[in-house]
Amino acid sequence: MLEGETWEELISERIFAQEIPPRWVLAVSRDQLLLIDRQKLGGLPAAAL
Repeated sequence: MLEGETWEELISERIFAQEIPPRWVLAVSRDQLLLIDRQKLGGLPAAAL
């Protein structure tokens, strides 16, 4: 992750923008577990990432 880059930018512009993107991304932290669907990402508020 680059300095100043948000999680939303990282996931949408680097991961889901790949030539063959994954359908889902699993984001795991100590307190949360998020399953992010590429087809639903546009409807998420930036704070959710």
